[in-house]
Amino acid sequence: MSVLSRRAAHDLRTPLNAIIGFTGTLLMRLPGPLNDEQEHQLELVRESAEELLSRINALSDPDAEAAP
Repeated sequence: MSVLSRRAAHDLRTPLNAIIGFTGTLLMRLPGPLNDEQEHQLELVRESAEELLSRINALSDPDAEAAP
């Protein structure tokens, strides 16, 4: 993997991890209660961010995808 690819993967992982962490905090209701629609939308954001992070990880380490 090139230096540019590693840098791009890192630059994408950092904000995605922040999004996942922030949505997790909101879903734990630490700042306060959520209504059903807010919870649903936050779950969609978190799931999408986790999926994108998984794809970035797979692209940056193709051998990891072959491992069990």
